[in-house]
Amino acid sequence: MAADSTMYLPVDVYVEGWDMTGQRYNEYLVLEKLDSGASSHAWRAEHTVTKQQVVLKFTRRSPINNGENSHSSRVKQEAKLMGLFYHPNIARVLATTDHAEHTELVIAFGGSQCLLHHVLDADFVDESKSRALFRQIVSAVAYMHGNCIVHRSLSLEKMMVDEGRVVLTNMRFATPFRQFRGLATYHGHAFYASPEMVNGVPYMGPEVDIWALGVCLYIMLCAKVPFPGNSLQEIYSSVISSIPNVPEYLTEEAQDLLSKMLLRDQDMRISMDDLLDHPWMNMDCDDVVDCHLPERPSVVHSPHMPSINQLDLYNIDSAATVNMLSDEGSVPTAATCAYHLLEEQRLRNGGEPNVVSDATERDNADNEVPLIDLSD
Repeated sequence: MAADSTMYLPVDVYVEGWDMTGQRYNEYLVLEKLDSGASSHAWRAEHTVTKQQVVLKFTRRSPINNGENSHSSRVKQEAKLMGLFYHPNIARVLATTDHAEHTELVIAFGGSQCLLHHVLDADFVDESKSRALFRQIVSAVAYMHGNCIVHRSLSLEKMMVDEGRVVLTNMRFATPFRQFRGLATYHGHAFYASPEMVNGVPYMGPEVDIWALGVCLYIMLCAKVPFPGNSLQEIYSSVISSIPNVPEYLTEEAQDLLSKMLLRDQDMRISMDDLLDHPWMNMDCDDVVDCHLPERPSVVHSPHMPSINQLDLYNIDSAATVNMLSDEGSVPTAATCAYHLLEEQRLRNGGEPNVVSDATERDNADNEVPLIDLSD
């Protein structure tokens, strides 16, 4: 019998600099390298038995613990969020494993090409094709906002596309938001940064995602960035002081939507609800955008206790969440939404209690930094 030409790599190997294409990694055959950065690498791989295609993402663990802002804690946050969410345009994390020098994520495959390259290769000016893609992006972000989570670093580079389906793949800087509580930290690519982020002005959260979505749509329709610059200073100056040049060849509806999404005044910027209802979003479409948010009871007097108990893994005060769920005057928060997400996950699994792996529990216990803080 011919020898197996693939190579089994030890689980604890640090893969930076390795070309794993054609090799075997645990139960996966590595097919191609997708991305490489200073601290992370990603490969497309196929399960040797089920033939399911996945992304193997390896991120170097920082030797310095910077608390919740450390790279390793952000990776854990990304894994926990993507594991909770259930949306066709948000990549699902199938497994996460901590090693001595890196964190390994196994993510459902969403495509080999980032949406930016897809747009530029196609030189998109066709509004109907752009709309079909953009509706999927907005659906995913609206789903996040409906769960009281803001993305904060949206960009076409962090979206993958395959046969017309767009998948949001990066949640590293996502964070809970709440009315009347301002966020202040800046994250993401300079070209997508909102004026309030550039100026260091506190923001609630969704409005910075709306701005970034406006930049995404502008690039998709115009094949260029709305706020150009050859340096960070030039880009930031353009964001703060320039009005984007919206081409006249675009339809009036497209011009109107872009102008409302890229308003410098965050309080005047179009809301997510109005974005979903905008005429351009629904032109030549049979239905409005489906955000895939299940109907949820406004009050829960008798919550399912196994799901309540799981909130501890997300650094959520379970007792306070029970009180919020039963309060008829309360508004949704990231904590109550996390409960509903866990319940929805349980029901999808046939009503069985959610199973948390020993590795996840061990990681949570050994880490001083919470995997994700959804507390209020």
